[in-house]
Amino acid sequence: MTGYELARHVRRDPLLAHLQLVALTGYGREDDRVRVREAGFNLHITKPVTDADLHATLAQVADAK
Repeated sequence: MTGYELARHVRRDPLLAHLQLVALTGYGREDDRVRVREAGFNLHITKPVTDADLHATLAQVADAK
């Protein structure tokens, strides 16, 4: 199962639909970002990720609750 498939599966399950999903990927073109959104991810981070980027993303996820 790919991350995209997992995100779609999670989004179909009402018990899991509230989860915040973050795609951490080496693919960062605009069509990759669109694919991530369409799969159901909330956020997209492109590798390599810095500590600052990771902390900012975790703060965004925490604020979304």
